[in-house]
Amino acid sequence: MKRKELPQQKHKGLFIYCNRCRKNFSWTHKFIKSNKGITKVEEPICNETTTVFSLCNFFKDHRYKVRVYLPNKKGKTKSKNLSSVDYNNAILEAIDFEKKIKSEVQIINTKESTIKGINILIIDAQIEYTLYLSNVKIPDHQKVKRIQKHINEIKYSLELFNKAMESSKINISSIPLIAIRDEHVGVFHSYLLDTMEYSYSTYNNKMDYLRGYVNWSIQRFNLPLNNPFNKVKRRQGVIRKDIIYQEEYKALLKTIKPELGKQLINNAKESYYKQRYRPYLKNGIKLALQTGCRGEEIVKMKWNMIHFKNEKPHFIEIRNFKVERQKGEGFNANVQPKIIPITNELLKLLYKLGLEEKIGADKYILHPERITTASTIKDNLSKGFTHFYKQLNTGREIKFKHLRKTYLTYLNATIKGETKLLSSHSSSEVLRRHYIDERLISKTIKKLKIFGS
Repeated sequence: MKRKELPQQKHKGLFIYCNRCRKNFSWTHKFIKSNKGITKVEEPICNETTTVFSLCNFFKDHRYKVRVYLPNKKGKTKSKNLSSVDYNNAILEAIDFEKKIKSEVQIINTKESTIKGINILIIDAQIEYTLYLSNVKIPDHQKVKRIQKHINEIKYSLELFNKAMESSKINISSIPLIAIRDEHVGVFHSYLLDTMEYSYSTYNNKMDYLRGYVNWSIQRFNLPLNNPFNKVKRRQGVIRKDIIYQEEYKALLKTIKPELGKQLINNAKESYYKQRYRPYLKNGIKLALQTGCRGEEIVKMKWNMIHFKNEKPHFIEIRNFKVERQKGEGFNANVQPKIIPITNELLKLLYKLGLEEKIGADKYILHPERITTASTIKDNLSKGFTHFYKQLNTGREIKFKHLRKTYLTYLNATIKGETKLLSSHSSSEVLRRHYIDERLISKTIKKLKIFGS
């Protein structure tokens, strides 16, 4: 197990707790500048051994933990030990916990409950919830920008719940939301796993959407109701850590040709061929492998995101779109960007894509002449990769996302546990001035090589 650390600009409320000395560490190192201009690193001290944090022998007892202040509770808090051992994953887990706490905290006052609130039907509450998600009749200061795909996923989950009730002869059109019970959740549980045969990951998502819907309804209609979805335990599936191998990768690139791009699509109405080849597919795959970025980040990467040192390309700074979406528009200004060192292999690729002519341009690196949406290009990368990889007949299910896992596997082996230090910082200007570890970036540039792609 590797030592846990916190960046200088850490996520609010996140800290490290030691189960051995019972101490909370809200920071793990500081840069102190003396009057003589000498910068020194200061660290907190372990309660039990009085050693500095980086030398603590009990680092296996360290846990990421988050503390959330309860709204309208005069300083009262709730905290949670996080299961994540990686800082970036701890952030995501902390955000989920914050959202859960804020949605669950409510002041129940049955005397002020309206007749409409107490008697709101399950189906009517669903309609109001979907309108809320689309910001219909929501005050400007409360509006949250959500992508339509996310809204559609929630709507579909509500429809699945209704179908599950219908399959068990439960008429939800006449049941008030306040009457929802564990029995209804149990029916939905069995429907997802037995009838739909969903994976544990999909099961968890559907249950989370229904939990959010009921939590919102409780607060919106001031209902004296304990959300039965809160009792649902998350299902844990097998975490696969597959990566793409060098031989597969090289064979894949050779396979990507227009004549091999036709995919037969069969559905209930018709059968037809879909062309999965795209002129930018190879370069998209190469960028994913050499940067470790997600599809959305690859598609939105621009030339002016490249930063230089001594007139040489040094690193790419790109927004963390996933975390920004989770926080919501208006609350994501301080989400830490990602730092991608420009290795020798990545530099060669960037030159092939036109770096020399396009330095500093506010244009996309991948497929700049696009007339379609970023979402469509991202979808083409994912489906194109899957189509051509299947033709290799390896017997493995490797997808576009495994390019990121491959990169992170090689990166972690190269810089030995310091991977998270290249992930993110809160302010771009502060990041550039103070917190980028130039030695770490330089080390990565010199040493990281992913099978000479």
